[in-house]
Amino acid sequence: MRCMLTEYGVDVVGQEDRPLAIEAIARELAPDAVVLALEPAAHALCNRIRIAAPGTTVILWSADEKGMQIIDPGGSAIREIPDGGSSDLRRELIASQSRTIQIEE
Repeated sequence: MRCMLTEYGVDVVGQEDRPLAIEAIARELAPDAVVLALEPAAHALCNRIRIAAPGTTVILWSADEKGMQIIDPGGSAIREIPDGGSSDLRRELIASQSRTIQIEE
């Protein structure tokens, strides 16, 4: 995954397999996006990441390219991308880096 993201020009600021460590890294670094494996246990972690780093897009991606789910910052709905391939992942990562977040005062 790291090699593929690097080939796409994505600056990978952290890599971790342990869920609690992923949450801590998201809180500390507040990345534009976090990519998780699309698996049943990922949804609970996704919710914790959204609390820890509310400005982060969470992308749940299937390495076999059979699906992708995206939760944008501030959003509660999951965008489903059936058959989400690596080009879809790249598009979502680029979009998350160019996103402007407006804070209402």
